[in-house]
Amino acid sequence: MLIIPQSMSKKKNSRTPEKRKPLTSSSIQSIEQRYSGPIPPASDFERYNHTLPGAANRILQMSENQQVYDHKINLREQNWYYASRFFAQFIVFFVAMSTIAAGTYLIKEGYSTSGIAILLGALATFGGTIIFGKKQDN
Repeated sequence: MLIIPQSMSKKKNSRTPEKRKPLTSSSIQSIEQRYSGPIPPASDFERYNHTLPGAANRILQMSENQQVYDHKINLREQNWYYASRFFAQFIVFFVAMSTIAAGTYLIKEGYSTSGIAILLGALATFGGTIIFGKKQDN
């Protein structure tokens, strides 16, 4: 236990109530507005046009041009998607017909075991691809 003499424990307060400064408080208020989309709210739209005459029309034109561009890009993506699907189907058909032709040729030439194995392998491969491909699409 520490014992402090009375003379040290009592600090003299140099500030009397008359000398103390009053506490001041301040606050900061922040307002944030957000909107989503190419066109601002009507109130902002009007202020843009007031600040720079014709600005509202330019903003609308910019928004319309962006929409036309987006539609063109989407159409191009869809066309490429369908073209690539068609090309893939063509390649699969070509490979399937080539495999069937090779199996038939082997059977005709007397290699019936090899020919049947090729035909059954092709049937299993392409049949499985069709069945499992439809399950994935769903």
